[in-house]
Amino acid sequence: MAAIRTSSISRATCAEARRRLPIGIAGGMAIVTALYMLLNVAYLRALGAAGVATSPLVAGDLARAALGPAGDAFVSLAISSRPQAS
Repeated sequence: MAAIRTSSISRATCAEARRRLPIGIAGGMAIVTALYMLLNVAYLRALGAAGVATSPLVAGDLARAALGPAGDAFVSLAISSRPQAS
């Protein structure tokens, strides 16, 4: 709910909001999409299609391939410590 309130405040206070707000939203979506695609390319290059298909934790396997056991431990901890959806 706070995001809706914040976006409405930003629109009210920003000069040329009708033009800038949609550009900002589209730009943010483009950045997130590009990062997602780059991460998937990294998964495929490091692990191969078979490795991605058989891996229970693809991000952990990529971190292990790139950074060794410490990278795998970091990613595993980061994923396991996030709140679970109810």
